[in-house]
Amino acid sequence: MKRVSVGKRRFKNFRNERIILLILMLIFVFSLFVLFLNKQGQVVKVTGNALQLGEVLVNVLGIHFLNITSPQNTTYNFSAGENYTLLMNVTSGFPINSLDYTLKDIKHNVEMNGNILNEEDSYSIGGYFDAYRFSNLLTVSGQDGGGQIYNDSVTFFVSLPNSAPLIQNLSNNVYVCENSYLSSFFTSYDYDEDNLNMDISPKYPFYVRPYVYTDYYRLTSEIYSGTLRKEAVGLYEETISLSDGQYSDSKKVNITVIEVNNAPIVQSIGVQTIWLVGENSTLNKTILVTDLEDGNQDSENLNFNISFQGGDLFNLTKPNSSLLYFNATLEDVGVYNISFCAIDNGLSSVHPNISICSQNGSSLASCINFSLTVTNENRAPEVISYFTENLSNVAGTEMIMFNITKHDPDSTIPDSYWYVDGLFVARYSESLIDVFNYTFGCGICGLHNITADITDGVLNASISQNFNVSLIACSSSSPGGGSSGGSGTVCISKLACGEWSTCQNLKNSIILEENYGFIKALCDKNGYDENNCGIQTRACTDLNNCTKNISKQDTLRDCFFTPNPSCSDGIKNCHGGSCEVLTDCGGPCLDCATCSDNILNQGEEKVDCGGPCPLDCSVETPNIPPSSYSPLLKNLNLAVIIISTFMIIYLVVKIYLIRKEKKRLIYESFKHKKK
Repeated sequence: MKRVSVGKRRFKNFRNERIILLILMLIFVFSLFVLFLNKQGQVVKVTGNALQLGEVLVNVLGIHFLNITSPQNTTYNFSAGENYTLLMNVTSGFPINSLDYTLKDIKHNVEMNGNILNEEDSYSIGGYFDAYRFSNLLTVSGQDGGGQIYNDSVTFFVSLPNSAPLIQNLSNNVYVCENSYLSSFFTSYDYDEDNLNMDISPKYPFYVRPYVYTDYYRLTSEIYSGTLRKEAVGLYEETISLSDGQYSDSKKVNITVIEVNNAPIVQSIGVQTIWLVGENSTLNKTILVTDLEDGNQDSENLNFNISFQGGDLFNLTKPNSSLLYFNATLEDVGVYNISFCAIDNGLSSVHPNISICSQNGSSLASCINFSLTVTNENRAPEVISYFTENLSNVAGTEMIMFNITKHDPDSTIPDSYWYVDGLFVARYSESLIDVFNYTFGCGICGLHNITADITDGVLNASISQNFNVSLIACSSSSPGGGSSGGSGTVCISKLACGEWSTCQNLKNSIILEENYGFIKALCDKNGYDENNCGIQTRACTDLNNCTKNISKQDTLRDCFFTPNPSCSDGIKNCHGGSCEVLTDCGGPCLDCATCSDNILNQGEEKVDCGGPCPLDCSVETPNIPPSSYSPLLKNLNLAVIIISTFMIIYLVVKIYLIRKEKKRLIYESFKHKKK
């Protein structure tokens, strides 16, 4: 009886050990499965997903496939400053150790190719990759043992919260010289690639415009002006603003127009003749001179001098007078080459940066050259030959070359004055041969005339030629009209627009019917009823004078009308002579919060970083994607497999011995009963 009791107890232990063996075998199989799916530390999240296990079972049945399990057709959200790193995991119905993939940036039509390798053939392969912002198309391909290629694709979206635009590379001080124009470039960034609104305040004489986009998010913009004359000299405190409709940035810039000393302008008097017989026996002529800083020839602020080639003939009446007065005699007969100069006084106050204008502000001189003939028998000049390269029938855009040769019996070199259809075009002097080039231009047709008048200062001669001009239509970029000296270059418009007016209610505005319909359609599109439908206007001009026909899209726009616009009405509008940048801030209101104002605002984590600001507040460190299958986990998994293996072997042997002992006990019990 005692031995039977021991046998029962051993049999009970045998059942417990079988349960333990079953549990250990399950742990062993599970560990092998995890290790199998994580070759080379490739990341696969083991979640008990029945699909992956099902795919393995399908492979057992001989069905081949390739399936992207990560990423999925969804939106992945990232924070500003993060790398767009995602897990790529692909399962297959056949052993695979190499995977080719193509990632396409759908928005910008850019692609990149890559490859993932496993040390050994596996039914799952994957790793981390950096996606593009916005829409992505991931396509993978793999080849089974028979050479058959399988593919799978997935489209997904990478989303970030909207961030503020930034103005960069804009100097605090910009200098431009009088009589030149400003063209200063700066860079701005908007990583969301939004449509940006750019402005400068106040306007005139400076304007701002987007110039060119690079890298999709980098915008080069231009601060520009027309030619800056004397009245524009001075300091301008400007604000450049940039907004995406939600956030904005702004920069203050001081633009200085540096005054320069303008040289005197001396009016040409042309060739002169003193005929000792008659009323032209005396030279009595005042040369007209103007100077922006020192007045004209009568201001007594200018100095003049005169010089002669080959000896002095006469002197000026006084140094600050431009009057030429001379009574000639028979002893003075001859031809004289004369130089007349006007000298100003320079600037009274010189800007310290005037050197960028290639001068120092000191006095400048301007001179003219002319010839004086003294004769007692004056004879008229003549055109001894002329030639036109083109026949009398010419196309409007065809260049005409008109060549004349002059002669004067008194050895004077006559001046020639050229006229087109009676309008003065050019004067040539100091040469006996003139070449006049002219193009009538597109849009011009019919009979036209070119005339050359030559003179010695007293007597004249002329030559004239008619041309039958055939019409050549103008392109949209051609200015039309004639030009001397050759055909003109293509004219590119450069609009300069003033501030938008305060919004006026459309139903109470007096405007052209076509403009009324244009604004009404815009209001309807934006959902403004007749009480809120407003109109704004502004004046625009083309700085390059290419066209005077400015489109209505540049000078008219709809707006949300409110009777008393202000900085607290919750509406982005214009008032007080300028326009708000964002609702109730910027322009006539207090500055908008920005990522460059050195103030903790607009949800920033720290001053001007984090939140909507592109700048990350944290210390910059390599962005290494976390691994969901670390070496520690891998080693632990191997340890579990090894321990489970030994315990399974131990339990199998023990169960075998227990079964053998059980048989022996049953046999002995049987023998005992038989006795």
